[in-house]
Amino acid sequence: MTALELERMHQLVALVQETGHYPSRTADSTWERTLAVWLQRRRGDTQAGTFAPAIREGLEVLPGWEGKPRAEADEDRWQERLAALVGYRAAGNDWPRHKGVITGEEHELGVWLHPRGSRPAA
Repeated sequence: MTALELERMHQLVALVQETGHYPSRTADSTWERTLAVWLQRRRGDTQAGTFAPAIREGLEVLPGWEGKPRAEADEDRWQERLAALVGYRAAGNDWPRHKGVITGEEHELGVWLHPRGSRPAA
């Protein structure tokens, strides 16, 4: 572990505690993008079992720092909704509507299925 790694850890902790969000690889700030890449690598180190204990201890003050990257979390959520739709249709239901249904699974699935900004063909 290097002094730079410790510095990055302290920068990350300060950013998250001050702003309430984790750094983004698409941020305008080069500094924030650098921290996002650093965090992504530390998450990879965790999965590979090569993580420096001092860095792990320092990051433990941040809730969910080991969380899934957004793309992976989005994919998981998409797969869950697809499975819910398959179950909904297998139960004998018609395709879910997104309008006219105030609450419930049909509305939730209908909103998910309905393409945003689409208009009927002329």
